[in-house]
Amino acid sequence: MSKTSKFINTHKVGAKEDYTPWIKTTDIPGGHGNKKRVKSMTCNRIHHCLSNLEYGVLMLADFCDNVVDIREQFPLRNHKLAQKIANELGVKYPRNTESSEKEPVIMTTDFLLTLKDENGSIRYVARTVKPAEHLNDINEQRRILEKFEIERRYWEAHEISFKIYTEESINSVMVRNIAKCHKYHKNEILKQAFGRCKSDLIKALEIFEMYEGGQLEYDKLSKSLNISKGIARSLVYHLIMHKIVRIDMTQNMKTRGIDNFDFDSAMFVKHLEDRKHVYASYKSE
Repeated sequence: MSKTSKFINTHKVGAKEDYTPWIKTTDIPGGHGNKKRVKSMTCNRIHHCLSNLEYGVLMLADFCDNVVDIREQFPLRNHKLAQKIANELGVKYPRNTESSEKEPVIMTTDFLLTLKDENGSIRYVARTVKPAEHLNDINEQRRILEKFEIERRYWEAHEISFKIYTEESINSVMVRNIAKCHKYHKNEILKQAFGRCKSDLIKALEIFEMYEGGQLEYDKLSKSLNISKGIARSLVYHLIMHKIVRIDMTQNMKTRGIDNFDFDSAMFVKHLEDRKHVYASYKSE
C-alpha cells in the first residue's frame, strides 16, 4: 500500500466538531498566507484558515442561515478518480516533489459546505478560493486552472456544485462586520450583561422593542442596564450573531450604535431562557 493510501485510510473525515481538516495551519511554515485558527458557531470547533480570503469565506459561511456544516481543507479522498480525471484532461497530477518517491499528493478543496434547505433537504457545495491576482498572472494562471478543473470534474462526478471565489466574489464590508461581531457569539457576554439582576432582562427587552426600526446607541443601552458601554456593545454584537437583532450587514457598522434594526423579541426570550444556567446568579431583584 502506498503512503498516500495509508494516509487516506487513517485520516478521520467526520463532520461538525468531529471533522479533521486534511491540512492544518501548523502544516504551513512560518507566517505564510496570514493563516488563522477560528472557532465557529456552526461547528463548535477550531477551523484552520490558510489565508485571509479563506477566513472571509468562513465568516460568511458561519453567518449563513442554511449552512449547517463547514469542512475546510477537504481532501479529494478518491485520489484514483482525481488522477484519472487529470489523465483525461492531459495535465499533470500534483505530486510531492520533496519526497524521493514523488508520490501523488491528496488534492484538497478549500471548503465543503453542508446546506439545509427550507424543506429540510440536505445538499453539499464545494468552494475554493484564490486571490484574483493569481488568476490574472499569466505565469501562474494555466497551472492553477488545470488543478481547478480537476477539482471541478471531481465534484461534478459526485453531483456537487463547485465554484471559485476571489476577493471580488465576496462582500468585504459584510466580512468585516461579521468578523467584528464574531468573537461575541459565545454565551459569556450574557453573564456580564444579566448576571446581577433579573429585572435587567425585562429592561433589555423593553429598550430593544422601544428603539426597533430606529437608532439605539450603546451609551443609552449601557445606562439603561447599568453596564459598561463596552459590555452593551458586546451584547448587541452577540444578538446580531444569533440573528435576534438584524441589521444591514452590507453597510459599515457605526461606532456609536445601530440604526434601522429589526428585533425578534420571542427569539430573545427563548435565547436567554435556553442559556439561563450561564447568567442566572441573581442576589436581588
